[in-house]
Amino acid sequence: MSLKPIAAESRIIAAANVEVRDLGDAAVLVGETDDDHFGLSPTGRRIWLLLEEADSVNDIVNRIATEFEITTEECRDDVTGFLEELLSLGLAEVEGQ
Repeated sequence: MSLKPIAAESRIIAAANVEVRDLGDAAVLVGETDDDHFGLSPTGRRIWLLLEEADSVNDIVNRIATEFEITTEECRDDVTGFLEELLSLGLAEVEGQ
């Protein structure tokens, strides 16, 4: 399935059927069955938590860049790629779509 690129102003939200299981700094996202899971690194976990409070992909990129003291250019591809993976797996969705 080919997804169109995520717009910087899009708001990404967690899919309704996803449960988060914290593992200290990391986490696991569990879908509809316990066999349907996706591991999150500490950075992935932070991005996941920002889905609840961020207004847009740009907002997430700016916050992660600030927290990790890197440029937004360095951060944008990684954050967008991660979000595209979550979308393709049905773990997240673009709000309003």
